[in-house]
Amino acid sequence: DRSRGPLPRAAATLMASTPSASLAYIAEHGLEEKLTALMNLVAADQPADPLRYLAEKLGAKAKKSPAAPVCPPALDEPPPNAPGAEGMVCPCNLFGSLSYGEPIISKKDKTEHPPWYPSQAGVDVGLRVHNTLTDQSDPVPFIPGRGRRVLWYTCGPTVYDACHMGHARAYLTFDILRRIIEDYFRYEVLYQINITDIDDKIILRARRNKLLADFKAEHAADYAAVESAVGASLDAKGQKLDKKMAALAATELPADAPSREREMHETEKAAAALKKRQFDDIAASVATIREVAAGGGGAASSILEAVCSDAGVASTSAAALERELVEQTVALNEELEAARDALDKSDAAKAKRLAELTQQAARLGSLLARLKALAAASESPIEALFRFAGSELGETLDAEKGSTVTDHQIFNAHARFWEKAYLDDMAALGVKDPDVMTRVTEYVPQIIEFVQKIVDKGLAYKGGSGSVYLDIDAFKTQGHHYRKLSPFSGDTSAADMAEGEGELAGEAAEKKNPNDFALWKSSKPGEPAWPSPWGTGRPGWHIECSVVAGDILGANMDIHAGGSDLKFPHHENQMAQVEAHYDCCKACNYFWHSGHLSIDGLKMSKSLKNFITIREALETYSARQLRFLFLLQKYHQPMEYSQNSMAAAADLER
Repeated sequence: DRSRGPLPRAAATLMASTPSASLAYIAEHGLEEKLTALMNLVAADQPADPLRYLAEKLGAKAKKSPAAPVCPPALDEPPPNAPGAEGMVCPCNLFGSLSYGEPIISKKDKTEHPPWYPSQAGVDVGLRVHNTLTDQSDPVPFIPGRGRRVLWYTCGPTVYDACHMGHARAYLTFDILRRIIEDYFRYEVLYQINITDIDDKIILRARRNKLLADFKAEHAADYAAVESAVGASLDAKGQKLDKKMAALAATELPADAPSREREMHETEKAAAALKKRQFDDIAASVATIREVAAGGGGAASSILEAVCSDAGVASTSAAALERELVEQTVALNEELEAARDALDKSDAAKAKRLAELTQQAARLGSLLARLKALAAASESPIEALFRFAGSELGETLDAEKGSTVTDHQIFNAHARFWEKAYLDDMAALGVKDPDVMTRVTEYVPQIIEFVQKIVDKGLAYKGGSGSVYLDIDAFKTQGHHYRKLSPFSGDTSAADMAEGEGELAGEAAEKKNPNDFALWKSSKPGEPAWPSPWGTGRPGWHIECSVVAGDILGANMDIHAGGSDLKFPHHENQMAQVEAHYDCCKACNYFWHSGHLSIDGLKMSKSLKNFITIREALETYSARQLRFLFLLQKYHQPMEYSQNSMAAAADLER
């Protein structure tokens, strides 16, 4: 009887071996026909993972571990505002975390990642991708959850300053991948990007700019007052840096310290050393400005002679000297790049040579800074002080008067200015517009509601200050995995926690566990604030992505993308929030992280002030050449920005 399918005999054999006591139960529920139908489906489709296939056909009702989260029925329907998500099913039904899955062991560092499965519901065109959820060790099948429909969320910028080439690498990388998926593989992508316009960095920068502008207006013609304030600010900053350097130098890690901890410590030392060199250049520039202000034209001539002497250049004009210093810097940078490429830490001679070249580069940088300060001071000593030491003065003013800045419009105007600059940069790079762009400020009521639901589930709590934290211990007790992208069982490092919680974070002592992180922050004077059940406050950093992505894409997405610096804590915490809110086992099935872009061996970043803005780069190179630059290296691996790498990219275009 072929109407019953190709496997009736297999089903009959199965029935024959079944105890008679069970046959009545099977007959009562019509299981013989259902089992035969399932076996026919498996035989017809021949999936690579038949158990996974059957589990999905049955609605993923396979046995889960006792504490595993179970998605609520409400998620079986797509949210009304998730365009193109028709037919979306519960995240656990779609991706699942089934009992027969095995943990993934990292080939790189032997850490254990939770089980991962591709969807069986989407269209498989044979594409294989790197996925941070599986440690990126080997490419995995890319199969979206809804036919050819791909739901993709990318973390956008925190709009407090100009975008640099590190941002260009991330957004150009994802633009390239998006075009390949859409234009070559013909997937239908719904691409969302979010603008972070509430953040500690925005608050601090907006306040400092406001206070600095007020101070400048008040003391526009009072050089003595400006010089005194700048001097006090530099003294305070210098003492802070010296204390930091001393603490790092005194820190000795145990011989058995993990390699990750050693690497972080070395990076922190290198970053502190860079900040100290930058500060020394500022201090030298301010000293030059003071000399010009005190001695006039005669002092300027003496300073120029001194700079010429230090540079080993015969007496010349300031313009000619600057050209000479730039040429020396270019030549030295090429030698530095070659030395870094050839560096073998076990080779003492090579390490010594690299250190010598680094010192020479620092000396040239200092001479250039003095020369620029000399030119600025010759025009206006007051303006020169603001130009070269305005950042340090702003920090001091903020510490004294930051709490007095309370107008929301000040923070909003700052964010809108840099948001426009970001959009202009993306247009100049030829990056496609997102299908949907969201802003945190547009979602505060939804964020409050989202957090409240997590609190109601007993997975978050209010601290003494009014801030609300995710309870990591309670979260894991309910069967959830924490740190899927970067498995680690210890406490979050102070540096990672500071990055995740921000400079204006509350007291860590109010947390139940040091790893708990803020969903909602109590606002202090001088910070934007909204009313909430826990008092006036503002959203934490991580919560924004969970809420805006959930509103547009639903409870789960196919791809989440961002820079590798966001992997922890931002993306880990975002996943945890989604899973806590929706009682779900997976928020996303593919994480794509673009590698760091480094300059002089350190990650390019605004906090280190070692960056080249996108606009500066486009003054020399075309957008097409920048695109070629990032195609020279695998997108998920780190790369160095240098004269040599840009020359190679320019050659490709030819």
